[in-house]
Amino acid sequence: MNLYELAEQYKFLYDFDFSEEEEDLWMAQLEVLDDAIELKADNIARLILDIEGMMEARKKEMERLKMANRIDENKIKRLKSYLQDAMERSDKRKFKTELFSFNIRKNAPSLLVESEENIPDEYFKEKTEIKLDKRELLADVKEGLIVDGVSLQRTESLVIR
Repeated sequence: MNLYELAEQYKFLYDFDFSEEEEDLWMAQLEVLDDAIELKADNIARLILDIEGMMEARKKEMERLKMANRIDENKIKRLKSYLQDAMERSDKRKFKTELFSFNIRKNAPSLLVESEENIPDEYFKEKTEIKLDKRELLADVKEGLIVDGVSLQRTESLVIR
């Protein structure tokens, strides 16, 4: 029986009007349902812990793989730099092999800013960001501030320890 069905049976038993003679039977059935719900809750909590453990393991594996990628990217940069240096030193800026073609090309011009002190103001752009401060608004609404379209909401959440 699933947890939903157990909860429905529990509600039915709780709402049902038993006579005094049936009270022992009623209490026994409630205890059985309580035990079943608690067993299901334990199993669900174990499953949650297992899933959280798998998520943490995947997170660590993703970090490990990101680090491996960064290491490989750095290797590629070093190898390209090594090859380019060798080509420049030997004055072989362009050649072909059976598998690949190699050449050193001129890249598009890029800006190198050593100091921003002498750059005219017209090249600076102002960046403004307007963002709702939910913490401050929450504190003010809790103190009685009324704002259209804003209300306090209280939710519930399950805590498993």
